Amino acid sequence: MNKHLVISVVGIAVVIGIVYYLSTEDERSQVGETMTYEETSPENTSMGDGDQGERVLNDGTAERAFFEKMIPHHQEAVDSAKTVLNSGQADAEVNALARAIVSAQEKEIADMKSWYKSWYGVEYADNGSYQPMMRDLTQLSGPELDRAFLEDMIAHHTEALQQVQIVAPAATHQETITLAQTIAVTQSDEIITMRIIINQMPEETE
Repeated sequence: MNKHLVISVVGIAVVIGIVYYLSTEDERSQVGETMTYEETSPENTSMGDGDQGERVLNDGTAERAFFEKMIPHHQEAVDSAKTVLNSGQADAEVNALARAIVSAQEKEIADMKSWYKSWYGVEYADNGSYQPMMRDLTQLSGPELDRAFLEDMIAHHTEALQQVQIVAPAATHQETITLAQTIAVTQSDEIITMRIIINQMPEETE
Protein backbone atom coordinates (compact mmCIF):
# COMPACT_ATOMS: atom_id res chain seq x y z
CA MET A 1 0.00 0.00 0.00
CA ASN A 2 1.23 3.54 -0.73
CA LYS A 3 2.95 4.92 2.37
CA HIS A 4 1.03 8.21 2.13
CA LEU A 5 -2.26 6.28 2.17
CA VAL A 6 -1.11 4.29 5.20
CA ILE A 7 -0.26 7.51 7.04
CA SER A 8 -3.62 9.05 6.12
CA VAL A 9 -5.60 5.99 7.23
CA VAL A 10 -3.79 5.81 10.56
CA GLY A 11 -4.20 9.55 11.07
CA ILE A 12 -7.91 9.48 10.32
CA ALA A 13 -8.34 6.62 12.78
CA VAL A 14 -6.61 8.69 15.46
CA VAL A 15 -8.87 11.68 14.74
CA ILE A 16 -12.03 9.55 14.85
CA GLY A 17 -10.96 8.01 18.15
CA ILE A 18 -10.13 11.30 19.82
CA VAL A 19 -13.23 13.10 18.54
CA TYR A 20 -15.45 10.20 19.62
CA TYR A 21 -13.83 10.32 23.06
CA LEU A 22 -14.52 14.04 23.29
CA SER A 23 -17.86 13.90 21.49
CA THR A 24 -20.44 15.45 23.85
CA GLU A 25 -20.72 16.95 27.29
CA ASP A 26 -23.05 14.17 28.46
CA GLU A 27 -20.67 11.47 27.28
CA ARG A 28 -17.76 13.38 28.84
CA SER A 29 -19.59 13.44 32.17
CA GLN A 30 -20.14 9.67 32.00
CA VAL A 31 -16.48 9.12 31.25
CA GLY A 32 -15.49 11.34 34.17
CA GLU A 33 -17.67 9.27 36.50
CA THR A 34 -16.33 5.89 35.42
CA MET A 35 -12.65 6.44 34.62
CA THR A 36 -9.98 6.59 37.30
CA TYR A 37 -7.26 9.21 37.45
CA GLU A 38 -4.66 6.66 36.43
CA GLU A 39 -6.58 5.93 33.23
CA THR A 40 -6.76 9.57 32.21
CA SER A 41 -3.46 11.04 33.40
CA PRO A 42 -0.10 9.29 32.99
CA GLU A 43 2.23 9.63 35.96
CA ASN A 44 4.75 11.66 33.96
CA THR A 45 2.35 14.48 33.08
CA SER A 46 2.17 17.79 34.93
CA MET A 47 -1.52 17.42 35.76
CA GLY A 48 -0.99 15.89 39.21
CA ASP A 49 -0.40 12.47 40.68
CA GLY A 50 -1.07 10.09 43.50
CA ASP A 51 -3.95 10.69 45.88
CA GLN A 52 -4.78 14.05 44.30
CA GLY A 53 -6.03 12.35 41.14
CA GLU A 54 -9.63 11.72 42.09
CA ARG A 55 -10.06 15.30 43.35
CA VAL A 56 -8.66 16.66 40.07
CA LEU A 57 -11.54 15.05 38.20
CA ASN A 58 -14.09 17.02 40.22
CA ASP A 59 -12.70 20.35 41.40
CA GLY A 60 -11.54 22.00 38.15
CA THR A 61 -7.86 21.80 39.07
CA ALA A 62 -6.93 19.92 35.90
CA GLU A 63 -8.82 22.40 33.72
CA ARG A 64 -6.92 25.37 35.14
CA ALA A 65 -3.63 23.45 34.91
CA PHE A 66 -4.45 22.66 31.28
CA PHE A 67 -4.69 26.37 30.44
CA GLU A 68 -1.52 27.17 32.36
CA LYS A 69 0.35 24.59 30.28
CA MET A 70 -1.46 24.99 26.96
CA ILE A 71 -1.17 28.78 26.67
CA PRO A 72 2.66 28.77 26.63
CA HIS A 73 2.59 25.54 24.62
CA HIS A 74 0.51 27.28 21.95
CA GLN A 75 2.71 30.38 22.13
CA GLU A 76 5.78 28.28 21.41
CA ALA A 77 4.08 26.87 18.30
CA VAL A 78 3.11 30.37 17.16
CA ASP A 79 6.63 31.71 17.70
CA SER A 80 8.17 28.79 15.80
CA ALA A 81 5.72 29.19 12.92
CA LYS A 82 6.43 32.93 12.74
CA THR A 83 10.17 32.19 12.56
CA VAL A 84 9.49 30.03 9.52
CA LEU A 85 7.34 32.69 7.89
CA ASN A 86 9.82 35.48 8.64
CA SER A 87 12.69 33.48 7.16
CA GLY A 88 11.24 33.86 3.66
CA GLN A 89 12.95 30.59 2.75
CA ALA A 90 10.48 27.86 3.65
CA ASP A 91 8.68 25.64 1.16
CA ALA A 92 5.23 26.88 0.05
CA GLU A 93 3.42 24.00 1.77
CA VAL A 94 5.36 24.59 4.98
CA ASN A 95 4.55 28.31 4.82
CA ALA A 96 0.86 27.53 4.39
CA LEU A 97 0.96 25.22 7.40
CA ALA A 98 2.81 27.82 9.47
CA ARG A 99 0.19 30.48 8.62
CA ALA A 100 -2.61 28.11 9.62
CA ILE A 101 -0.92 27.36 12.95
CA VAL A 102 -0.45 31.06 13.74
CA SER A 103 -4.06 31.88 12.84
CA ALA A 104 -5.65 29.03 14.81
CA GLN A 105 -3.47 29.08 17.86
CA GLU A 106 -3.36 32.86 18.36
CA LYS A 107 -7.17 32.79 18.54
CA GLU A 108 -7.11 29.86 20.96
CA ILE A 109 -4.56 31.65 23.16
CA ALA A 110 -6.82 34.71 23.30
CA ASP A 111 -9.83 32.53 24.17
CA MET A 112 -7.97 30.67 26.92
CA LYS A 113 -6.70 33.90 28.48
CA SER A 114 -10.20 35.37 28.41
CA TRP A 115 -11.75 32.29 30.04
CA TYR A 116 -8.95 32.15 32.61
CA LYS A 117 -9.67 35.70 33.77
CA SER A 118 -13.43 35.15 33.75
CA TRP A 119 -13.40 31.82 35.60
CA TYR A 120 -10.52 32.29 38.03
CA GLY A 121 -10.72 36.03 38.68
CA VAL A 122 -7.11 36.83 37.76
CA GLU A 123 -5.20 37.54 34.59
CA TYR A 124 -3.23 34.59 33.22
CA ALA A 125 0.47 35.03 34.00
CA ASP A 126 3.26 32.78 32.77
CA ASN A 127 4.83 31.20 35.87
CA GLY A 128 7.94 30.11 34.00
CA SER A 129 7.36 26.39 34.53
CA TYR A 130 6.79 25.52 30.87
CA GLN A 131 9.70 23.66 29.30
CA PRO A 132 10.18 24.43 25.58
CA MET A 133 9.87 21.47 23.23
CA MET A 134 11.07 22.96 19.95
CA ARG A 135 14.49 23.82 18.53
CA ASP A 136 15.77 27.31 17.82
CA LEU A 137 15.16 27.72 14.09
CA THR A 138 16.79 31.09 13.63
CA GLN A 139 20.09 29.67 12.39
CA LEU A 140 18.52 27.24 9.91
CA SER A 141 17.43 27.76 6.31
CA GLY A 142 15.94 25.96 3.32
CA PRO A 143 15.13 22.23 3.60
CA GLU A 144 16.93 22.01 6.94
CA LEU A 145 14.60 24.65 8.37
CA ASP A 146 11.52 22.96 6.92
CA ARG A 147 12.43 19.53 8.28
CA ALA A 148 13.34 20.77 11.77
CA PHE A 149 10.10 22.76 11.99
CA LEU A 150 7.95 19.84 10.85
CA GLU A 151 9.64 17.23 13.03
CA ASP A 152 9.40 19.39 16.13
CA MET A 153 5.83 20.45 15.41
CA ILE A 154 4.70 16.82 15.04
CA ALA A 155 6.02 16.07 18.54
CA HIS A 156 4.53 19.34 19.79
CA HIS A 157 1.09 18.57 18.36
CA THR A 158 1.26 15.01 19.75
CA GLU A 159 1.77 16.42 23.24
CA ALA A 160 -1.28 18.67 22.75
CA LEU A 161 -3.41 15.67 21.73
CA GLN A 162 -2.36 13.87 24.89
CA GLN A 163 -3.26 16.88 27.03
CA VAL A 164 -6.75 17.33 25.53
CA GLN A 165 -7.51 13.70 26.33
CA ILE A 166 -6.38 14.26 29.92
CA VAL A 167 -8.49 17.38 30.43
CA ALA A 168 -11.66 16.06 28.77
CA PRO A 169 -13.10 14.06 31.70
CA ALA A 170 -11.96 16.75 34.17
CA ALA A 171 -13.30 19.88 32.44
CA THR A 172 -16.05 21.83 34.17
CA HIS A 173 -16.86 24.21 31.26
CA GLN A 174 -18.28 23.37 27.85
CA GLU A 175 -15.88 25.89 26.28
CA THR A 176 -12.97 23.67 27.31
CA ILE A 177 -14.60 20.60 25.79
CA THR A 178 -15.21 22.47 22.53
CA LEU A 179 -11.60 23.69 22.51
CA ALA A 180 -10.38 20.15 23.12
CA GLN A 181 -12.45 18.89 20.19
CA THR A 182 -11.08 21.63 17.93
CA ILE A 183 -7.48 20.93 18.92
CA ALA A 184 -7.99 17.19 18.41
CA VAL A 185 -9.34 17.60 14.89
CA THR A 186 -7.10 20.45 13.72
CA GLN A 187 -3.82 19.18 15.08
CA SER A 188 -4.41 15.55 14.11
CA ASP A 189 -5.05 16.71 10.55
CA GLU A 190 -1.91 18.86 10.64
CA ILE A 191 0.17 15.91 11.85
CA ILE A 192 -0.98 13.95 8.81
CA THR A 193 -0.08 16.87 6.53
CA MET A 194 3.34 17.29 8.13
CA ARG A 195 4.19 13.60 7.82
CA ILE A 196 3.23 13.62 4.16
CA ILE A 197 5.39 16.69 3.50
CA ILE A 198 8.36 15.07 5.27
CA ASN A 199 7.92 11.85 3.29
CA GLN A 200 8.01 13.84 0.06
CA MET A 201 11.26 15.59 0.96
CA PRO A 202 14.56 14.42 -0.51
CA GLU A 203 16.54 12.15 1.76
CA GLU A 204 18.94 13.96 4.08
CA THR A 205 22.61 13.77 3.12
CA GLU A 206 25.53 13.64 5.53
